[in-house]
Amino acid sequence: MLAPETAAIAASGVVNAASFTAGIAPGGLVAIFGNGLFGAAAPTTVSFDGIAATVLAATPFQVNAQVPANIGTGTHIMVVSSTYGSAQASVQISAVAPAIFLLSGSEGAIENQDGSVNSAANPLTRGLTLIAYATGLGATSTHGTLAPAITPVTALLNGVAIAPAYAGLTPGFIGLYQVNIQSPPIPRREPPFRWSFNRGTLQAMRLPLPFNERGIPLKELRRFGVKLLTRGPNHDVIRDGSSSVHGVEWRLRSVFASAGKDFS
Repeated sequence: MLAPETAAIAASGVVNAASFTAGIAPGGLVAIFGNGLFGAAAPTTVSFDGIAATVLAATPFQVNAQVPANIGTGTHIMVVSSTYGSAQASVQISAVAPAIFLLSGSEGAIENQDGSVNSAANPLTRGLTLIAYATGLGATSTHGTLAPAITPVTALLNGVAIAPAYAGLTPGFIGLYQVNIQSPPIPRREPPFRWSFNRGTLQAMRLPLPFNERGIPLKELRRFGVKLLTRGPNHDVIRDGSSSVHGVEWRLRSVFASAGKDFS
């Protein structure tokens, strides 16, 4: 005999959807782990103190959602409801909780200016611009069609501060931010460089990023079971190289799926 399925949230199971570590912010993406979080009979819903959150994707064991942009900082009660009932957890929301999406390990979800994925095999041409995808940069303002982050974001290159050309929500996506950083004209034979972001008084993870005199344009990257295919101006079609969808691959899938992107 098996006990009936019931919705439950795992201990320490509410985390930043980019880093899978503690720290969520208004407007950012949260990953919720547990069991009984999804059933085919009814959609899964998430709320914070009764304020509905946008659910990007749901499985029985993981739900990705956007924290309401208008919620205040402090302690809140988050409720997840599914076919199998409701579960709640007390969560702490900070003004900012920056985290860069990862493809795997320390490999960041970072593009070169030509839209190809930045890697050791595909370094950025010096003087051009990197685009780093993140979440948790907090409140935004409206500037035409863009939504820049209100609190300034600073990129650090080996400890040297660089002001991004843009830091804010990625147009057409839910809870996904991007930081556009122009690299300085760095000599070729310097030691490896490391980027990190400062957002207010918080710092996102540090990521090694390769630079070289000349970048090598790539149309696809197959690494750690993930296949990134360039299609259209957003370069945002993602396919999993295996039959299962989980972990960081599923994190990015849920973000892009929220914008109605095609994964076929």
